Amino acid sequence: MKRKTNHNSYKKRMSASRVAYRTSFYWLLQYNVRDAPA
Repeated sequence: MKRKTNHNSYKKRMSASRVAYRTSFYWLLQYNVRDAPA
């Protein structure tokens, strides 16, 4: 039971970090495009 819980929290943490990485990547992309001299 404890191993299963740890595995589930590990998977949840990995997916959460992946979403956060993708979100920060798109945010940086939009930020750079917005502040780039046209």
